[in-house]
Amino acid sequence: REFGSSSERAFEVEAMEAYMSGDTLRQAEVKSRLEGKPWFYPFYAVHAVSRFARDAAGAQDILNLVPAEDPYVMALVPGIAVVRGKYDDAYAYLAELRGLEDPMWDLFEAFLVTSGSVPPAPERAASLATRLAAADPLAIHQASFIPPYEDLTVEVAGFHRDYFLALLLIDLGRLDDARAILSELRSRDDFQYLGSLKRDAERSLEAEFQLASGDRAGALETLRSMETAVPHALTVWPLADMGRARFQRAELERELGDIETAKRFYNGLDEPWSPWDSYWRPLLYERMGEIAEEEGRVEDAIRFYSRLAELWVDADPVLHERRAEIERRLGALIEGQRTG
Repeated sequence: REFGSSSERAFEVEAMEAYMSGDTLRQAEVKSRLEGKPWFYPFYAVHAVSRFARDAAGAQDILNLVPAEDPYVMALVPGIAVVRGKYDDAYAYLAELRGLEDPMWDLFEAFLVTSGSVPPAPERAASLATRLAAADPLAIHQASFIPPYEDLTVEVAGFHRDYFLALLLIDLGRLDDARAILSELRSRDDFQYLGSLKRDAERSLEAEFQLASGDRAGALETLRSMETAVPHALTVWPLADMGRARFQRAELERELGDIETAKRFYNGLDEPWSPWDSYWRPLLYERMGEIAEEEGRVEDAIRFYSRLAELWVDADPVLHERRAEIERRLGALIEGQRTG
């Protein structure tokens, strides 16, 4: 599964540029060249168009043309759906994948449900918690749809499982059960060669308990103590990116007065390569649009609100009211710009 050659990277750039430019002829050529190609070509194309061209609808268009048969490509499907506000589609797809009997898909779904990028789903969280509690770390490690490299051991797989189990329990209000997991995680040895992964995970859970108790300033200080210094190869699993904690820090920095730091963290979820960060994009554009509007940066506010309105053009009914509010704000800004 080695990939990332110069020809594949060149194709990724070509796909990104075709969709950033809006050149439909180039887009058609990109799609035609995918026929018969191995899985990593559609993976790179979909990722480039979604992540860098910021065209989730275009990425979905490419996905519709290729069979989602390889796990790497399959893993992109629910993410594209979530960014487009199509939560029902994302959950329906994950329900199909559960039939593959690969416990890593349960971890994938637990990442989504606990991310904060989708509406709360208590029944889904409770069902996931039951399945994760029964999942064997060895089975997770052996069946993982993303083959783990040598430092991602069975012990790391168990830590990965328990971390997301704790988040599920926190979201379900089962704080004592979650605290017991955190205490047990702290008793384990650190992971050699994995940087700050273990410490960061434990601190992020501690911040969750502080938030649950109403200590928002304390939670922010705990989140500020995280290092997020891990090897890049570790990011094949969602734990390493700590997206929920990074988004929470941005929210708390904004709430408690450090707008510039908040903007850096929002941008830090929007700009990097990681597919795991894409799930927060709609929320980022909403927040960054609000901040730009508050600061009188009209062009920036229009850009962020426009991106969000475009992402949610065909969103689930649960988002219709929020999208209408974004369009109202966008219209008012454009009208003010025109008449001003």
